Amino acid sequence: MSEHGPSEWLRVSSLAEGRLARDVAAFRPTHIVSLVNPGLSTDRQPRFPRDTAVHQMVRHDVNSDEEGAPDAAAVADLIAWLSPVIAQVRAGDPVRVLSHCHQGISRSTAAALIALMLYHRGKAKRAFEDLLAITNKPWPNAKILRLAEAECGWGNGLSAIVDEYRAGFRHRPASYGRLQRRTGLDL
Repeated sequence: MSEHGPSEWLRVSSLAEGRLARDVAAFRPTHIVSLVNPGLSTDRQPRFPRDTAVHQMVRHDVNSDEEGAPDAAAVADLIAWLSPVIAQVRAGDPVRVLSHCHQGISRSTAAALIALMLYHRGKAKRAFEDLLAITNKPWPNAKILRLAEAECGWGNGLSAIVDEYRAGFRHRPASYGRLQRRTGLDL
């Protein structure tokens, strides 16, 4: 296993206020998980360096079964893409993974948490502690996590930890809504 902690190989970012471009320039990721809304206008589509491997999931940030919501196939594809990347991290290869969504709060932190679960071989408490160490005020998408738990056979320990965390911060969704409206990313 890599002797480097997750903060050295994993970042979470957002499209808000030019943050993604700054994070890509500073962190120089080798792999990017790009989680964007369906119908995102061409002028707002993120652009990445050509030598960066990118996995894009085009799904709304919802926890329902509505059209465009995260589904089992999309999450399975994400896990299949991340698994060999995390194997490289564990082997000590110089891999840097950046996960982004619109606000860097929900889908991107869910993808980062999946990467951490793969890294820690399903140890939910350790994965969530590492997530809290690398990002501020996460609110991982619950549906993506449930689908990942089902796909990987992780049980529901991760969802239980995230649910307990959320219960302690019930005011955050309203704050996130205001932030999305202020930054123009409430698509």
